[in-house]
Amino acid sequence: MKYTYYYDEVLASAFKLAETNGYIDSVKKIQNQVPKTKCECCGNCCMDSPNAYFVEFLLFFREFKQLSKEQTKNIIVKTIDWLLLSLKNSQFQCPLIDENKKCSIYEIRPLNCRTWGFESKEQFEYNYENNIKQQNEEFRKFYKTNYDIDIEEPPRIDYCDKVIKVDNRPFSQNDINDMHKRIIKMDSKFVNRQIIKHMCYQPLPVHLGVFIQAKCKITWDEWALLRVQILRELNENNFSKTYESTKERIIKGLNLD
Repeated sequence: MKYTYYYDEVLASAFKLAETNGYIDSVKKIQNQVPKTKCECCGNCCMDSPNAYFVEFLLFFREFKQLSKEQTKNIIVKTIDWLLLSLKNSQFQCPLIDENKKCSIYEIRPLNCRTWGFESKEQFEYNYENNIKQQNEEFRKFYKTNYDIDIEEPPRIDYCDKVIKVDNRPFSQNDINDMHKRIIKMDSKFVNRQIIKHMCYQPLPVHLGVFIQAKCKITWDEWALLRVQILRELNENNFSKTYESTKERIIKGLNLD
């Protein structure tokens, strides 16, 4: 799949479209409509990286490009680990979390991060059973069917009742649903609505991973095989030469060495 190599051009075109139509600033305004909150900062909600829309990734990437080389390398290395080692160890936190359990992109974090803790327990359980659990099962089935590999089931993140609103603005599940619909409408300017869930609605590290693949000329097929090879080596020796060489290749490919 050589089209991966042209992702730089696709991203540049998407930025132009988004900037011309004000999508990036619009999604930021939508995100900022979520009431401010406070919590215990336990980091439990960041045990996984929630899905973000493509236009949210464009907002993230605009800020990402302004980071120092050291900051960029830190996020890239964590993202590489998250992408390449999570088949072996599903306990990885979101790579955008720092050592103090603080979000390194807090001001531009995705809508799903902002609305965490606002859902009712019933809505949370429904989403888990009908979305997250199903996605996890499909993911594990894919690797078992295609590579005869058993993937560790990701840890379930429990419902959180420790998020507290610090203002009195009314905010309901209907408001959350409306925000998602407005962002989906913007995403539909880039791809057909029917495939947004499969192509655009992915964790930020996955979006960033596609950029990494393109810059380092790694196709989708090669990426999948690398993950499988790394997992097999780790299972056999608890060490992966493929992982070390791939990590070095990416660092050099992004001029971060």
